Amino acid sequence: MKKLFLAFFAILTLSACSCSGGFKHGQQVTVSERCIYASSEGAYDEMTKYCNRRDEAALERMDSRGEIGILYRGDTGVVTEVDFAKVKIRLQDGKEVWVANDFLK
Repeated sequence: MKKLFLAFFAILTLSACSCSGGFKHGQQVTVSERCIYASSEGAYDEMTKYCNRRDEAALERMDSRGEIGILYRGDTGVVTEVDFAKVKIRLQDGKEVWVANDFLK
C-alpha cells in the first residue's frame, strides 16, 4: 500500500511540474540545434520508436512520405500545443510540426 501511495504521489508531482520545458501556447521559440520534426503526433511516436532502434531505413520511408523532416539551428516557430516532452510549433511557412522540447529554446 505504501508503494502504491508513493507511486501515486510521484505521478501527481510529475503532472504538476513543467514537463514541457516551460513552453507556453503562443510563445516564440528557436531551434537550438538540427533535429527531426514529425508532421503529426502519431508520426512523432513512430519516429521516436525508429530513432531508438536506429532504424534508418524506416526513417527514410517516413521522410519519403513527408511524415518527418529536418529543422535547422535558428529556425523559428510559435508554440501551438504543449505535451509531455514535445511541442507542436507553427513554422514561418505555416506548417505545424511536432518537435522534442530538448531542441527548442
